[in-house]
Amino acid sequence: MGQSQSQENEDEKEDKTQNEKKKSEKVQISPYVDGMPVLQSKLQKLIKKEDNEKQQNNEVYQMKESKEINTDIHQEIQLIEQNRFQNCSDHIRQEFESFSNENKMSQRKLLEYFGLQDLEKQRLGTRFFLTCKSTLSQEKTGPYLDYSKFLKTLSMLSGNNEDGRFQFLYQLFDINLDGKIEKDEMRDILQMILDALLSVTYEDDDLKNLSKKIQGEQERMISLALDQITSEIFDSANETNSINFQKWKNWISQIEGFQQVIRFDPQANSNNTYTQQKN
Repeated sequence: MGQSQSQENEDEKEDKTQNEKKKSEKVQISPYVDGMPVLQSKLQKLIKKEDNEKQQNNEVYQMKESKEINTDIHQEIQLIEQNRFQNCSDHIRQEFESFSNENKMSQRKLLEYFGLQDLEKQRLGTRFFLTCKSTLSQEKTGPYLDYSKFLKTLSMLSGNNEDGRFQFLYQLFDINLDGKIEKDEMRDILQMILDALLSVTYEDDDLKNLSKKIQGEQERMISLALDQITSEIFDSANETNSINFQKWKNWISQIEGFQQVIRFDPQANSNNTYTQQKN
């Protein structure tokens, strides 16, 4: 009996020792386990703080960049107004406001301003509109035809600015705006011009007959003729795939009647600033 009691006491002691050991291990581990949420929280705060600092830095940089861009555009507008339209800059702004909405001019209103309403449903009208929108960097001015681009367009096409007109027409041909005119672009613009010419009602008998003759040709024949003209243009420039500004200028300047185009006067009887500056 005494021996049994002694054995039970030893077992109890061993169990107690094991429990204390486990408790001790738990106590040693618990600071790390219990501290994890605190550590996580601190890390999250640090990450959030770093993200906030990055965001603030980006916002400061964007504001600085935006301010520099706005300054550049503002200076561009001032130069054009002072050098090209010194005596009528206020009137130009009024004209733009009357043809636009919230500093945005639509394609229809632009063509109306230039007296080119006949091109509204023509691809050439859309191309003319897109060329006006690309007169200034869209990164600086946005994707719309705003006052700055409208003013730039006027400065290129108005008065005796022949260089500006050549530059504008070159941009009209340069559809992808890569600084050169590729064969496909030349072919496409020639097709647009032909379509626009055929859509016009002519009073002159010779032009009427010519228009009817072209319209009477089969579409395949017209397409082959445009392909041939395009190839001849590139052959004359000794180029295969693309031509630069100077070679394009040499070619287009030789076209019969081009001087009438370069003196582009869509609204001879209009009182708008474009016509006033031309005459």
